[in-house]
Amino acid sequence: MFQKLNENNNCNRQQKLQTDRLMDHFVGILNQLQAAKRKAATYEKSKIKDVSDQQINEEIMDFKLRQQIQQQQQNNLEEIRERQETLSSLEKDIGDINQILTDLSQMVYNQNEVVETIESNIEVAAVEMQQGNLQIAQANEYQIKSRKKKLILKTKRRM
Repeated sequence: MFQKLNENNNCNRQQKLQTDRLMDHFVGILNQLQAAKRKAATYEKSKIKDVSDQQINEEIMDFKLRQQIQQQQQNNLEEIRERQETLSSLEKDIGDINQILTDLSQMVYNQNEVVETIESNIEVAAVEMQQGNLQIAQANEYQIKSRKKKLILKTKRRM
């Protein structure tokens, strides 16, 4: 069970490392996109006087496309963050389960000791009952012999 937990921890670490790498890569791409966006805005300002209506429309379409891409990247980043939170929660839950199982194992061990003590007490009681039965039988035998002797003595005195 501990081996599985260690494997889960290793998997969680690997997933976290992979998530961190993806996050860094995503931030780099986002920075590149923002730099390209700034560069494009500067370029558009300088060329706006010379550009025809068709070119303006093309630039607007490109700008909208870049905005859509940026929005998608932000959505991806949010999804990565949610997954990371889920993984952290899962790690905590696994730790809690491990603690519960450890406590349960200790309780079972302690109960085993109690059961063994009870079993030992039952065995001792059984032996003592057998000895008591033997002593009662012997006392009965002595009592019968004693009555016989008293009866014999009484009959001899009468004679």
